[in-house]
Amino acid sequence: MKPLYEKLGPSWAMYTMDHRGTGRSARLDCQPRQVESRASEGGTDITGNESVQCSDVLRSRNRGKIGNLTYAFTVDEAASDLAGVIALTRGSAAVHVYGVSYGTTLVHRYAQMFVASQHPSSITLDGITCSEGPRGERNTFGYWDVMQHRIGIELLRRCREDGTFCRAKVGMRAGEDPESFIRSRIFPKVLSGECDIGTRDLRFVKGMLGMLLPSANTRSMIFALLTRINRCSASDAAVLRQFVAMIVSAAAQDGTCVAGDSTLLYNNIASTEIWDIDPRTTVQELEGYVDAAIMCSPENISDLVRVFDAWPSYPLGPYFNKTGKSVSQ
Repeated sequence: MKPLYEKLGPSWAMYTMDHRGTGRSARLDCQPRQVESRASEGGTDITGNESVQCSDVLRSRNRGKIGNLTYAFTVDEAASDLAGVIALTRGSAAVHVYGVSYGTTLVHRYAQMFVASQHPSSITLDGITCSEGPRGERNTFGYWDVMQHRIGIELLRRCREDGTFCRAKVGMRAGEDPESFIRSRIFPKVLSGECDIGTRDLRFVKGMLGMLLPSANTRSMIFALLTRINRCSASDAAVLRQFVAMIVSAAAQDGTCVAGDSTLLYNNIASTEIWDIDPRTTVQELEGYVDAAIMCSPENISDLVRVFDAWPSYPLGPYFNKTGKSVSQ
């Protein structure tokens, strides 16, 4: 945001806000269980076991309507907060609303609820996560690995079409099927140890590629990794081992900031609005998606099934699974 602010210049005022339940706003907690204390099972992060324990506390709290209730921490409520911030700060100025990743879900909900009354000059959805449709077509975490696979194939297809540089570097042949290239020429070198990258865990390798895929800043590294695995000189293998070690080390660090992020808020919104519930996604489905993918989430999404199945989801409002319509100024 800082580079964008510097490009816009002093005539613009830029505001961002803590999502309800994060930062310095009131938090969704599950007292008396001290799941976010450093002495708990997951330290300041929250494990799957702790999330399931919290679901029992929150379900009881919802029934008794005592304390922070799950249905006070929803996308609708956060969209109302956003509208409140705009009303307090806009004055007579034009308003441009921007959301990226999950922020597109929040900003889209804001548009559904408030665009007719607040008339923002523009709304930008960057990396859209909100969508409308039946199970299997709507953008949810249950289908994350399916989408990672499809996007990964398309990325490699475009590399193949760039015969003067990308295809030559990576080592794909003209007309070669991108999925076949990965499955028959890249993965076997890792699995057999022919190219010693520090792991033979294919799930890890798929997650490593999937970790780099969403961001334009890291996506090009996929081609560098594939090039080194395919070529696999001694220096290539050494670089790859160092890269793998770096990822393992980063994953082992406790990077959660108690005052900032909130696993409980994530569970609350994701299990209700970004997950398939009719019928619910199963572990077997998710494992099948990973097996079929060439790139997948670095997280073990199947772990979410146990947590989300236990979570006391809040009632869905009238804007869920509906696409907002533009309003002429």
